Amino acid sequence: MQADGTAVPDRSSGLACLARWAYLASSASGEPAYGGVRYMSKLGPFECWAIFDGVQWNPAGQTRITKQDAAYREACALLELVAH
Repeated sequence: MQADGTAVPDRSSGLACLARWAYLASSASGEPAYGGVRYMSKLGPFECWAIFDGVQWNPAGQTRITKQDAAYREACALLELVAH
């Protein structure tokens, strides 16, 4: 409910429609037009990615995250989670 008493639009249905459109879109040659969608989290100013099935994805690198990791602890604090 918004401050003026009107209902808040359902954000998830709009995102689902957009994601479906992007998933089904194809080029003239029939190739997928998009490999995924980028969107902002409803939990705060966080960028999220949804990568579609079948997309070739090569991560830039991998590192082990420990409970001493500063970014991990900051994320836990922002989301009010207990770091384990």
